[in-house]
This record gives sequence, C-alpha cells and structure tokens, in this order.
Amino acid sequence: MKQIYVISALVLAMGSSFAVNAKDAQTGKDEETLHVTAKINAPVCDFEMANSGEVKFGDIAPGILNATAVTAGAIVPVAGAFTVKCTGKTLTRIEVKDAYADALWAGQHSSLFARRHGPSAQFGLVDDISQQLVGSYIITPTITTVTDGVSATKNLHVQGGGHTGVFLSTKSDSVRDQQTLVLQDGNGFYTNDITVDYKIEPQFLPRNDWNASSADVNIVGEVAFSMVYL
Repeated sequence: MKQIYVISALVLAMGSSFAVNAKDAQTGKDEETLHVTAKINAPVCDFEMANSGEVKFGDIAPGILNATAVTAGAIVPVAGAFTVKCTGKTLTRIEVKDAYADALWAGQHSSLFARRHGPSAQFGLVDDISQQLVGSYIITPTITTVTDGVSATKNLHVQGGGHTGVFLSTKSDSVRDQQTLVLQDGNGFYTNDITVDYKIEPQFLPRNDWNASSADVNIVGEVAFSMVYL
C-alpha cells in the first residue's frame, strides 16, 4: 500500500511541476486558439414568367363595354404562369406591386368588384395616354409545389395571417403598406419548386365615365412580382 501511495504522489508532483515550469520559464506554449469557420451558401433560385410576363386581352369591341354600368364577365379571363425553381428547399416570400396603384386608389375602385374585392386585391387598368383609371383586375392563383420530389397543391397566405384566394398588393383596403405573401400557412413553406398558374379577371368602369368618344383607347396594366428567398 505504501509503494502505491508513493508512486501516486510522484505522478501528481510531476504533473504540477511541468505546468508551473512551462508557464514560469516560458519554455513552451501552453495555449492555442482553434478558429472555426463555415459558409452557408444563399439559395440559388430561378424565377421565370411564362410568355415573358405578357398577358393580352386583345382587341375589345366597344359594344361589349357598358356605357352606364360596370362591365363584368363579358370578357373572358386570360391565363398566365410563373415558376420558381431553387437548388435547395427554400422559403419564398412574395410581394406584388401595382404600377398604377395611385390611379386605382384615387379612382372609382369601389365600383369595381363590388362586395368582392377592395383595392388591396385589385390592380389598375388605365388609359395609356391620359393615365385615367379605366378598370381593374384581380389575379387568382393555383399553386403547385415540388418538395423532395413530391408534388402538392398549396394555398396562398398573408405572412403571419390567413388564407387569401387572390394576390394582394397592400396590407388592407385602407392601409397601403406593402403586403407579403407566403405558401401553405402564415409561416410559409420550404420547397424546391413552385409553379403558379394564375387567372386574370378584369372589370371596366362605365364607358361614359372615361371615354365617351369613338376613338381607340390603349389600355395598360403592370404588376411587379418580387421574390424574397430565405
């Protein structure tokens, strides 16, 4: 037992002596720093509009547009699509900005899509020359995602909020702050690919309110879709 005790004491003494001597005499280096670095690559996503983002209603016969009431349903909606394809599963947030929002909000938007959609869901159609509001349209999406090879249909949601059946540009019909949209629920959904097939449905103000003449009128609308990838 005594021998074992002596050996144990010697080992402890040697350990203590080594630590003290290295520090006091500066005969070696007793500290080193490990540097850890990493890089997480941002998601690489391709966003592409079908037909270069151009949608045409074509020539509209004057007789189709009502002179004294809103014209609704007389013009067949047109379809379009866009895709988002990412190298990895990505949370995509969508913002939609109307180039003619000022004309829409200042005009007779309450007459358009009455009791269905307010200005937050409408996008302006204007006379290309006068920039006067002629009508508006709504954009109704059908959304398909592919996640880890599995295809599914998803709903459009306000970020942090509920489901919306149409694209929204602003927070509400009274607040013009930019709205942010996500998929599946208010928190969003991580997915590889998104395909959005959409339908554009227009309505026109009474023709006598904006054009009582027989001259041609070029009607334009413009919407910018912005994607934020997380």
